Amino acid sequence: MQQLKTYLYNLLRWSEKYTKTDMVYVGKSGFWLAVHQGIATIISFVLSILFAKYVSRDAFGIYKYILSVAGFVSAFSLSGMNTAIVRAVSQGRDGTFARSLPLQLRWTAGQFLVNASISGYYFFNGNTPYSIAFAIIAIFGPISTITNSFGSYLQGKQNFRTYSLYSIYSSSVYFVVIAAVTMFSPSFLYLVAAYFLSTALGNTYFCFRTLKKFPARNKELRTEDVQYAKRLSLMTIVGSAANQIDSIIVYQLLGPTQLAVYAFSTLVPDRLRGILGVLTSTALPKLAEKSTITAESMLRKQVVLALLAVMVIVIYIVSAPYLYYYLFNNYLEAVWYSQVYALSLLALPSLITVPSLYAQRNERALVAINVGLPLIKLAISFGAIALWDILGAIIAKLIHYLLSALLSGYFVKSPNLAS
Repeated sequence: MQQLKTYLYNLLRWSEKYTKTDMVYVGKSGFWLAVHQGIATIISFVLSILFAKYVSRDAFGIYKYILSVAGFVSAFSLSGMNTAIVRAVSQGRDGTFARSLPLQLRWTAGQFLVNASISGYYFFNGNTPYSIAFAIIAIFGPISTITNSFGSYLQGKQNFRTYSLYSIYSSSVYFVVIAAVTMFSPSFLYLVAAYFLSTALGNTYFCFRTLKKFPARNKELRTEDVQYAKRLSLMTIVGSAANQIDSIIVYQLLGPTQLAVYAFSTLVPDRLRGILGVLTSTALPKLAEKSTITAESMLRKQVVLALLAVMVIVIYIVSAPYLYYYLFNNYLEAVWYSQVYALSLLALPSLITVPSLYAQRNERALVAINVGLPLIKLAISFGAIALWDILGAIIAKLIHYLLSALLSGYFVKSPNLAS
């Protein structure tokens, strides 16, 4: 065993001549994140198979609509704090995590009020199931928003093993609860309740466990970190709207059944992006430690990711018809849309360029990416969906991802990414 470890270590060090990257760090951190992401992908696929089999299209479409509205409303919180925590903890200010929790709690007031108002709107219009669903979100949504910061703290500490194990345990509870509801009570209201209760309880447990197991060496919460988190949060309001608006428009214009088809169209490519997104989780803490990042080293990484993207896209386009036939037989019309959407993986290089902009606090670039591009997507989505239905929503997302990759790549041409 020791000989194998030594061989792998030497192999990774040798590969650094070509990657110009700390491959031992990538190997150690990437292993645990890959395990976590692999299990998350399996859970997602199994749940998707169960959804396709047991949940009606109408109920699943309403469920996705409510989650999209909840995702939009979550922008009314200190969402940028998680990125600020990763950066601060990477630089030795590990007290930022614990000290930020009361601050985050105050910022969830808007999230609570908006969801409660939506609940009241549906109640007074006689739609009791929708009203109950948003009441549940109003209570448990803010709890999940606050307590999920434990993951950012552990990533900042580069403790990817603990982060991955905690996430796996939490995902397992979520899986059991959602699977049980899907098979025995597959209504959208029960699904919403199961989603938010299991997520809130899991995040809360591991948040307090992290606070107890990894006490901070200092209690510092710098004003600069708070201000950075606030600015990021303001930036992401538009981004959050753009991320969810396509599903909301599809629901309003085409109905819940078509939203269900759209959700299954984007399912597999988004999961592939999530698996490859392990690169983001490992990159941000390392990038945050550096004062400068050379354009040459970034370009080399972008080329590797671009080649990987092309390979994944080709394999997926060929295999998608078989995948949907055997796993999601009730959604075969989603195959064509999914193949088109797979082209969004060409934006894979942004998984390394965008984190570098966050790590180096290049706020000019972040405003362009988090505000400018989402505004473009919002404008495209309304017109494209009205003209081309589901394909229009796919095209809008595709354009957004590709523009994000191009723009973030443009900003990293500078030899120093700091603003």
